[in-house]
Amino acid sequence: PAKSGINIIEEQVVSYFGTAEQGHKASNKPIEGGFYRRLLGKQGNNQWLVQDYYYDSSRKYNEPMLLSIDDAYRFEALPSSGTFYTYHENGQIASKRVYDKQRLLSSEHWNSAGQSTR
Repeated sequence: PAKSGINIIEEQVVSYFGTAEQGHKASNKPIEGGFYRRLLGKQGNNQWLVQDYYYDSSRKYNEPMLLSIDDAYRFEALPSSGTFYTYHENGQIASKRVYDKQRLLSSEHWNSAGQSTR
């Protein structure tokens, strides 16, 4: 800790992921056009709070989600319950999905201009 009382915490990248065309394959190196997952916090011995970002712009891809440590290394892993939002790289909302115990209850999608694509 700094003497000023301010703590600087470095960004901890859990994994890098390829593009959709590459099947979002996990990597230990950055992939142009892909994504990276940051560790935001830990809960208990087996749960991580993580968030995904576009590698090229560092803009958020989704909202934070709580995953098991094993799932944190799989791009397609989703939170077991709750509302899950994803975003286009321009910041527009891309999707809103509601899950309950890993079961999809509802889903909405928008294009990068913000128009519904139902």
